[in-house]
Amino acid sequence: MYSHSPGGVASLATTYREEVLQVGGPVPLHGVVTHSGHPLAQPLVLVIGNSGLLHHVGSCGFSVALAREAAAHGIMTVRWDASGVGDSAARASALPQDQRTVAELHEVLAHLAQQYGVSRFALMGLCSGAFTAFTAALDTPAVHGVVQIAPFTYRTAGWYVRHYGPRVTDSARWRSFLARQLGASTPRRRTLDAQFLESYDAGWDTPPQEQVEAGYRTLLARRVHLLNIMTGGEADSYLYHGQFRDMFPALDFGPTFEEVYLPEATHTLTAPAHQRAVRARIVQWLMQLATST
Repeated sequence: MYSHSPGGVASLATTYREEVLQVGGPVPLHGVVTHSGHPLAQPLVLVIGNSGLLHHVGSCGFSVALAREAAAHGIMTVRWDASGVGDSAARASALPQDQRTVAELHEVLAHLAQQYGVSRFALMGLCSGAFTAFTAALDTPAVHGVVQIAPFTYRTAGWYVRHYGPRVTDSARWRSFLARQLGASTPRRRTLDAQFLESYDAGWDTPPQEQVEAGYRTLLARRVHLLNIMTGGEADSYLYHGQFRDMFPALDFGPTFEEVYLPEATHTLTAPAHQRAVRARIVQWLMQLATST
């Protein structure tokens, strides 16, 4: 047992207990379970997956801090590594990375239900981890909520207006454009050799928009609670609050969907202030979810 007063949780000192998680075999998946020492523990488990190659501590330790802050509020939290990432050794599989990770998340959820008797889950992930959580939730009735940080997005009419509008009146851009058209010498942009680039797997391509729309329709019909946290790190594809609803105009997201837009935040939430703000919002959302029917 460890005494813990998590940052950003005013006057809430409690205890938590952390233990190693092992799931399956002969090559087990590994992770960490953070048990709540709160006397009024909530009947909900938060499950946090990997974000690309980042192991279960998360970007800049975000997942660790979130797990302990959630535990301070009575939410048991599980941070786990997919096979071949972090503490989980690689498994032999013919499946591409995206499908394999979803299958392993199902394995983790089944283990937690059997081992701890839990029946209500919230799934969370960042970037590719967000899509893993989203996909696994589609056929898992025990999932009552999904938190996606910087999930896959699609450009809208509003995006094009905000992206290209300022460029139309930018004289420097016009001069640069005309210089290129007239053959003037321009500095050559440096690029990285492909052999030095680190890649998780080619299977993490952005899925077709209609596929994602169908998935949201499924989750909304089940009244799964959705919290999407968008950051300025996706400026090439996400530029304004409300863009997510605009991406799927045929869907009625209703009260179970919430979007938080942090234009100053990086893709992996590197700034401590942004991490604190996101943790606080997620914990608040979890508490609302834990007490909902």
